[in-house]
This record gives sequence, structure tokens and C-alpha cells, in this order.
Amino acid sequence: MRAFVKCLVPLAAVCAMIVVCLPASGWTWHGRYGGASCDWGWDLVPTQDGGHAVVGTTYSFGGGNGDMWVVKFDADGYIEWQRTYGNSPLYEYGEAVVELPNGNLGALGGQIDYAAEEGVLALLELDISDGSVVWGKLFGFGGWDVATGLALVSDGGLCLSATTESLQRHGFGANDAWVMKTDGSGNILWSKVFGCGCEDWGQEVIRVGADVVLGGYTSAAGAGGQDFFLVRLTGNGDIEHQVAYGGTGSDFLHHLALGPDGGVVAAGWTTSWGNLGPAVYYDTWVLSVGEDGSYGWSKAYGTQMEEMFFGIGAFDEGYALTGDLHAPIAGRSPGQDMWVLRIDGAGDMQWARAYGDPEDLDHGMFVAESQGGLPTVLASTFGFDDTEGDEDLWVLRLDTDGTLTEECDVELPYDPVQTDIEAQEVSVFDLSANQSWHSADATPQSVDVTDPGADSEAWTFRCPETPPCTMNCGVSAEPAGGFAPLTVAFAAAVSFFNCVGDPTYEWDFGDGTSYFGGPAETHTYDQPGSYIYTVTVRVDDAECNVGHTLVVDQGSPGDCDGSGRVTIGEVQRAINMFLGTEPIACNVDTNGDGNISIGEVQTIINAFLGG
Repeated sequence: MRAFVKCLVPLAAVCAMIVVCLPASGWTWHGRYGGASCDWGWDLVPTQDGGHAVVGTTYSFGGGNGDMWVVKFDADGYIEWQRTYGNSPLYEYGEAVVELPNGNLGALGGQIDYAAEEGVLALLELDISDGSVVWGKLFGFGGWDVATGLALVSDGGLCLSATTESLQRHGFGANDAWVMKTDGSGNILWSKVFGCGCEDWGQEVIRVGADVVLGGYTSAAGAGGQDFFLVRLTGNGDIEHQVAYGGTGSDFLHHLALGPDGGVVAAGWTTSWGNLGPAVYYDTWVLSVGEDGSYGWSKAYGTQMEEMFFGIGAFDEGYALTGDLHAPIAGRSPGQDMWVLRIDGAGDMQWARAYGDPEDLDHGMFVAESQGGLPTVLASTFGFDDTEGDEDLWVLRLDTDGTLTEECDVELPYDPVQTDIEAQEVSVFDLSANQSWHSADATPQSVDVTDPGADSEAWTFRCPETPPCTMNCGVSAEPAGGFAPLTVAFAAAVSFFNCVGDPTYEWDFGDGTSYFGGPAETHTYDQPGSYIYTVTVRVDDAECNVGHTLVVDQGSPGDCDGSGRVTIGEVQRAINMFLGTEPIACNVDTNGDGNISIGEVQTIINAFLGG
């Protein structure tokens, strides 16, 4: 497929500029990564170098009973390093990852001892260069504690969300939501639990300015089964508000994103609204609330089969969501595929697409905005390549409209319906007024992690196998301006990536002169004016065009070299023009009639004399 290229040129008034040229199709790709057993990712974060880091779980590497797995990708989806953590007979998992102020990674996961029915949280700082452990902490109450979310907060600390079943020690019910803040070295600053003596699940935590918001679901409110809940806390752990939202069915919050004006947007699934089938399948639900917890808007999306959202990412204009889809695809019986939905800031659908192998199961986990506004989707799949493994990590870089290149297209037909939910349909409960809802300080035990981690070697199946040819293009002009006639030296500076052919350079100097040349060319402007010069570089199927405006001024009569004064030599040139032995130039023909008069020569002589 031809990789057409577009370039974005800054509008700054400079005469040398660098332009990054990317395929107009967005340089899209998808890759499957794993080993002989099951491997998947739970969270993805863009990194400062344009790549991504993924945290999840692997059964192919490490101890073999499930280990936390972190994979660092470059911008093109190639693995830079991969590492496992835990490497013990117990089950270890990775749940969330953030980029720290120093460029390292903060990774949250946990360790579960199924025989003892105990689980602890694991928080690690990892060196971005190789994944080695800078420091690590284990947290737990001595019962069943499960990690769910991680956020970098405004003072450089970290905030963790979790669910705990350590009932006899602090809890209020079967499950309690747990949120905890640490400093940048993992030392506990404060920790709180919330519950109602029923099912309460802390699913996600997000930074909103200097505050944090804990999200999850609870059966405390009583609108239906479970309801979304949001607890907003200050950086010191003081509760600002705690509110539940729901309908007459069951509503499960799974992920949060920043909303406008200090609010948040929550995504999950519901049986309260949407295009529910006869078996009352789940549909996806997105809810926007204000800074004070007030209802903003909400929408449901789906078909008469079942859809769920697991991840939502904030984009410059709106949001992207991903999750699982159980719907008839391309005439086959209902299977499970991954889907991505793009909505604007008001929740209205922009596009929705399904992806997957029609013969296997696929899951959507999270979606983030990459450089250029392109969605990068974290998923898992059993499909596409039967030669290795079971479930594998699957990462897709989509174009802004959700498409992939033709050769790598794995899209499936899908057409969900949006349901607008009126404010009066959603029950909103102030949980602080609910006598069954409680909150309490609860500080867990903390121990240092000594495991350094171990390298892993996942194989890669990706499409396309190699990235397209791209360029970084620049052009300069010396001098950057001056008086006519002006001779200018132009130079194109181009860096090539994944290109194999010989480049061509097409120059257009803006005065009607254009030709194919080399990376450096010289051109003379005889007349004053404003000229747009460009160079177009082509190699393989890529093209980069960059240029700028050059201003040539009308110089003083007779000042041929633009020095600002007339020399005796320039007087002689004016006389030669009068005699017809030298072409007319240097603005000596002041009246523009095509002839040099004795009066025009006298003007040049007067300029030489300082008159």
C-alpha cells in the first residue's frame, strides 16, 4: 500500500526549519507479543520518547505460575526491553503503570497466595532504560487485597486504588474499596477504606488537579443492583464528596478519565440502559460529572447483544474507549471481539469499530492517545497466529478514524447504537448521608521488595513487519534576506528512517524558477519581492515538502552589493550601464523605463559623494 506523506510546517518566521514527515495514513500497525503460554497486558502508558510501556501478567516467562510482566515498546511497536517480577511459586500480576517525573515507570500489581487466601499489593519504581527495580514495596492487611489502579499526583507522590476483603481487620462488608497515597519512594502518607457492609469495589483512581478521585461500584445506594460511585479527596486525604450514580439495573464502573473543568468521566457497563437484548445483556455506559460531583451527561452504547468497556482515554477532543463485544459479526455466531469507540466531549459517537480474529477470542483493555493524536490500543488475543502460545498481548496503533493499513486490516463490521440518558433517569445519591456507608483510616503493613526482576524473551508477530519510510526534513537559506540582486545559498537537511532508495530534490524558488537538483543549490533573485521557496524530497513512497518565505528588498540606487553605500566601482558600473556595456541592474534605472539616463548616473555619483 502506498505510504503517502504529509508534513506539518510551523508558521514561525524562521529561515531554517525542521519538519517531521509521517505517513498520511498515520503509520498504523498491530502486533502480537507472547510466549508458549498465556500472556496479557492490563495497562499502557505513553512515554516521553514516543513509545509505550505495558504492564500485565505472563505465564510464559518467570516462575511459570503467573508473574508481573512489563514490556517497553518504541514508537513503532518494537520491544526495547521486557522483564518479569515476582518469579516465585505464587501468582503475581501487573495491574497499572504510570510515567514518573524522572522518566522512570511506576508499576502496580500484586501477589496472591491462593492456598492461604491472602493477597498483597506490589508497587515498584522501574528504571526506564532496562526495567531494573529502583525500589519496591508490598502492602497488605493480611487478608485478600487486590490492586486495581495507580495515579501520579501533583506533588510527585503516587495514589493507589484497590479492593480488600480483609474483613476482620478493618472492613465494613464482603469487599471494601481502598485508596492509599505514598510519597515518591513508596512510603505511606495516608490510607482509607470505604464500604457499606455489602459489595464495594475500588476500581480506579485518577488525579484531578491537586485532588484525587476514587471510582468503583457499590450496592450501598439502592438504586438497583450495583451503582457507580466516586469519592473525591484532597491531596491530604480529606473527603470532599462521595456520590453514587445508577439506574434500576446493575452498573459497574471500570475506568476513569479527566473531564472538563475539574470533573471526571467514568466508563463501565450497565443493565439499566441501552439496547438490551431479551437476556438482559450488558451495554456500555459513560457518565460525566462535574467538579462537585454533580451529574453532567451520560450515554449508553451497544447492540442487542453484550458490550463492556474496560478502558477510557482522554484525547484532545473527546475520548476513546475499548472493551469486549459479544455480537454477531460477519454472519458468524456471536463471538468475543475487541472494539473501540470514539466520542466527542459531549459523549456523541464519532466512530465505532470492532477488531479481531473471527475464529478466536479478543479482549480490549485500554486506549491512550499517542503522538499525532493516534489511538494506541492495549488488547489481548488468541488469534492471528496459531504457531505459538495461547492468549497473547496485542497492541494496535490506529489512525485517527480507527482504520489500519489495508495489508494489516483486522476490522470487523460493527454498528452500535447510542442511547442518550436524561438526567432524571439517573439516581444520584450522596453517600455521606447514607448510614450504611462508612469510611475509615486504615494503614496496611509495608515491606520492601527484594526481587530485582528477570529478563524475558517474548516473540513478536506484527503487521507490517517493517515500518514505512519516513523523513525529518529541514531547509535553510543564507543569507536570509537582503537587497536585489540577491544570491542565496539553499540547503536541504534530511534524516531518513527505514528508507532504501536514492532521494530526489525538487526545488521551487518562488520566482518562476524550479528544477530537480541536489540537496544544496544557489539561486539569484534579480528583482525585489517576497518569494516562497520550497524543496520537495522524495524517496521510496514517501514525500516531504518544506519551505519558507524570503524577502528581497529594493536596494538603494547603485548599491549593487547591498552594503548600504555606493563605491567608486559601483559608479563605474552605472556609467557602463549608461554606455550599454553592462546589463542594467542595481536599481540604477530608477524610473523603470528600461534605459539609463545621464540624470540617473548623476544620482549614483551624488550617492557616492554623500549627497
